[in-house]
Amino acid sequence: MPETLRQLINRGPVDPSTALNILGQLLKALELAHWRGVIYGDIAPENIVLTSTGQAPLARFGIDHAGDDSAPTQDDTAMGTPGYVAPEQINGDPADERTDIFALGVVAYEMLTGKHPFGASDGLSAGSVMDRILHETPLEIPEATLVGLPRHLPPALDVALGKRATDRFPDATRFLEALKGPPAVADVVVPDKPHLPRAGSPRVSRSRRKWLVASALGGLVVAALVVLWAVPLGGDSGPGSSATVTSGGTTSTGQPVPAIVPATTTTSVAPSTTTTTTTTTIAIVPPSRYEETESHLVYAGAWSTTADGSASGSSFLFANSSEASVSVTFEGTYLAWIAKKAPVYGKATVTLDGKNLGTIDLFSASIGWQQKVWGTGTLKSGLHTVTIAWTGTKNTAATDTNIGVDAFDVVGALRDPSF
Repeated sequence: MPETLRQLINRGPVDPSTALNILGQLLKALELAHWRGVIYGDIAPENIVLTSTGQAPLARFGIDHAGDDSAPTQDDTAMGTPGYVAPEQINGDPADERTDIFALGVVAYEMLTGKHPFGASDGLSAGSVMDRILHETPLEIPEATLVGLPRHLPPALDVALGKRATDRFPDATRFLEALKGPPAVADVVVPDKPHLPRAGSPRVSRSRRKWLVASALGGLVVAALVVLWAVPLGGDSGPGSSATVTSGGTTSTGQPVPAIVPATTTTSVAPSTTTTTTTTTIAIVPPSRYEETESHLVYAGAWSTTADGSASGSSFLFANSSEASVSVTFEGTYLAWIAKKAPVYGKATVTLDGKNLGTIDLFSASIGWQQKVWGTGTLKSGLHTVTIAWTGTKNTAATDTNIGVDAFDVVGALRDPSF
C-alpha cells in the first residue's frame, strides 16, 4: 500500500543509509526540475509518496502543478507547507532553487532524527514554528544520532538550512556534492552570518511574525508515473568512460559514506541467512508527455509542444570526445528519451538493450536551448539499458567545431501514457 514519507518518519528516525538514499534521489529529481525552471516551493514529507513494486519500495514527489500548459517558475510559487517554508517565503520574497533546498534540508533533518528542526513535531503552532525558522538555528542533532552519521553531514544540513538564501547551497547539484564528502560545504557558507539562538532555547520574547503570503500552489495532484532511476550522483564522464550505477564517498576520516543510489540492507536470520536488497527511488513529474506517432525511433519535438502528462530524467556531463558515452539502466514498459540543453553539434549512436536504434543528430541552430525526444515504443516489463555514444562527427550545417554534448536526459516510463 502507498504511504507518505510522513508516515515513515512517524515510526521513528529513518536509517541513515535509507535517508541519504531518499534525499539524494530527491535532489537528482530537483536537478531536472530546476533545469526546466520548475520551483516547487511546497516540499514536505506529506508530499513525498512511497509505494512498492514487488520487494522494491519506490518514492516520488506526490505533487504536480496542474491546470497550466507550461512549467511553473518561481513567479508562480509563494507559500508552501508551514514548517517547511524558507525564510524568504515567510517574508514574501520570491522563491528560487534555494527555497527548495531549505525544504529538503528540513526533510533530511526530520528523517535522520525523527524530529522537526524547528519544533513542529513538539506541538508548536505554525506561527511559532515560522518564527523559529526566521530567527533561530535548528535544534541540535541528538548525540545518539550524531554517532551514526558521517562527519560531513551535519555541516551540510546547516548550510541547507541557512536563513539567507545566499547562505545555502546554490543548487541541488552542490547539495549532492556535499552529501558525498566534506569539501563543498565551506565554499558556500557566508562567514558574517549573525549569531542566532538554537530553536527552543530561552530568549527575549517578541511579537509573532505574521504570515505574509497566501499559498498560490493550487492544483496539487498525485501523479501517476513512477520511474526507477539508476544513475550516478556525480554524473561526470570523461573520454572513454561510462557512467556507473552506484556511487558513494568517504568521510574526512576515510570511513565510507552510505551510497545514495541505491541503498542495500542485509538481514541475517539464524540458522540460515537471508539477504534482502531494497532500492528506494524518487521520480519527478514534469508537466509534459511524449506521445509516440510511429513504432520506431522518431523525433517528437520540444516539451512545449507535447500534451500534459508524466515524464522524468537526469543530466550528465561529457567531454568533447568521440569516445564519450554513457549507459543508463531504467525500469519501464513504454519509452526512453533523450533531451539536450543548449546548442550542440554532435551526433550520437543510441543502443537499447543491445539493439542499435540508429544515430541521432543533436544539431540545433538555436542560440538558446533545445530539447529533442525520441520514442522507442512499448517495451517488455522490467529493466532496460540505453547507451548513448558520441560519433565524433557533426551536422554539416554547423559552423561551430564543438562536437561534445554537455547534458542530456534519459527516461523510462513505468506505465503507458494513456494511463
